[in-house]
Amino acid sequence: MNKKHFNKMNDEELLTEKKKRKRSKMYHRLAIGTLAGILIYS
Repeated sequence: MNKKHFNKMNDEELLTEKKKRKRSKMYHRLAIGTLAGILIYS
């Protein structure tokens, strides 16, 4: 994984990084929820 230095980033870069992380969390939650639903259903 690429290590980033947040103290060297400007505001725009920080905002885009925040959006990427938020989007990634949502995809992970969706995937985990789907797998849990399949396990409960079967």
